[in-house]
Amino acid sequence: MQKLKIRLVAFPILLFLILWAIIFYVLCPAINIHLPGFWIILIATFVVCALFTYLLMVHYNTSYNLSCSTPAKVWAFGAGGLLVIFLILMLISSPLFQSKAYRDRITVNEKDEAAFIADIPTTKEISKISLMDTTSASKLGDRVLGTLSDVVSQFEMGSYATIELNGDIMKVAPLKYGDFFKWCSNSDTGIPGYVLVNPVTSEAKFVAVEGGIHYAPSAFFNKDLIRHVRMKYPTKAFGEPTFQIDNEGNPFWLIPTLKFNTVLECPIPEGAIMCNATTGKCEYYSIAELPEYADLVFSGTMVEELYDSHGKYINGFFNFSKKGITMTTDDYGYLCVGSDIYIYTGITSIASDESNLGFILVNSRTGEFNYYTMAGAEEYSAMSAAAGAVQNYGYTASFPSLVNIDGVPTYVMVLKDSNDLIKMYALVNVKNYTIVAVSETLEKCISNYKEALVNAGTSGNININDTELIKNANLTITDIQYINVNGNTIVYIKGDNNKIYKQAFADNENLIFLNVGDTIKVSYYNEDTVITIHSFEKWKPVELE
Repeated sequence: MQKLKIRLVAFPILLFLILWAIIFYVLCPAINIHLPGFWIILIATFVVCALFTYLLMVHYNTSYNLSCSTPAKVWAFGAGGLLVIFLILMLISSPLFQSKAYRDRITVNEKDEAAFIADIPTTKEISKISLMDTTSASKLGDRVLGTLSDVVSQFEMGSYATIELNGDIMKVAPLKYGDFFKWCSNSDTGIPGYVLVNPVTSEAKFVAVEGGIHYAPSAFFNKDLIRHVRMKYPTKAFGEPTFQIDNEGNPFWLIPTLKFNTVLECPIPEGAIMCNATTGKCEYYSIAELPEYADLVFSGTMVEELYDSHGKYINGFFNFSKKGITMTTDDYGYLCVGSDIYIYTGITSIASDESNLGFILVNSRTGEFNYYTMAGAEEYSAMSAAAGAVQNYGYTASFPSLVNIDGVPTYVMVLKDSNDLIKMYALVNVKNYTIVAVSETLEKCISNYKEALVNAGTSGNININDTELIKNANLTITDIQYINVNGNTIVYIKGDNNKIYKQAFADNENLIFLNVGDTIKVSYYNEDTVITIHSFEKWKPVELE
């Protein structure tokens, strides 16, 4: 009987330890009492041990007296006690009792429209705004991957992240293993590299990583990213990992670590673990210690969740009149300001309408929330206005971001075809979304928008002929061609300077009056292989008598 009692005590404890070892390795949970998942796993293992002990008693034909049934009761009562504690903690940690804790996870700096002019990217910095969405970036990335015949059969495209790279905004995504068998075939050499997409120029390229990427979410066993990092930080609560690169192009994974404003739930990032994707070396940083090239500690999804709980409980939980409640719109965009990535989203009232009260810009590394009071059109209204301007093409608008056009708050977005390829650019006035400009080039779109503002009488400090942006050239036409491109007539002009210029006929019907031999003065923004014309005028050299 004594040996039986020892077995009834020792075997369940051994099973408990074995279960936790397996769970810890397979599921990689944090050993952290602030996480509901930890409590659920703990209660489940107690239930399994209670059942196992009972089955042991049945196996040994043990009588059901108090002394022999005690081990099973201990595990059963332990599971029940933990469940009661868990439910109580969930209740007292809920917004019903902790609305202040949910509200005060963030501090919102309120700013006015004058601060907008100082903080928001200007016309010259519009290239630092990510106009391309993830869907379009994925299309470009897939094309690049398709050209790598030795890679495409073994690897797939991973998830894209928006980062700042040497002052420019970029989208980056690692390749990932297709399945377990492909990991087995390539685990020695690792993932060969990542795809880098420029959302401004629509250029995509594959970047090979010396030594390969060995630690990734798509890897298995000890090379699995979360398992590798969990073994080093067993008690840290993790956020969603993102793939990033430093200024030299070296790959790493950034995993936000969370703290909690209540006993359970109510998380907010308090730092991050940076894991070298090649060597697996990990280092923890507080938010204040993170290097500048580390972005997206605060993801767009978390920014929305943090602000929505702040806006919802601004006047407490029992705010039945819903006084002062605000919320984010259901999407977000990215801006590059200096060396930081900022997440943008509009702020609207709890009532469903088509206007914003203002918008927030959030530093994705530090979590600094800036709220700009500025009533205007809600983003989806602006998107509809932009798409409506070219409704005959059936294009759809991407979620917009903000730009400062000489002090005028403006939505900027791209228009895409059914294949998610960027076809045009659009600018929509924030305060009056009937003021819309579209064009095939961003430079011409800006010019059209400035003219629209002047015509609407809301131009403010707009300077249509911005001499810092526009360049001029005098030339004699040696050839002129009218070419149909995707249903649009584009006029191509060759000058005696051996350069080629183009402009959409729909943007300037006066192009029909040009002939070979005419001398013209063209104005343009950027000198590319084929130069896009901003405007032109005929002229004749002064003849000397």
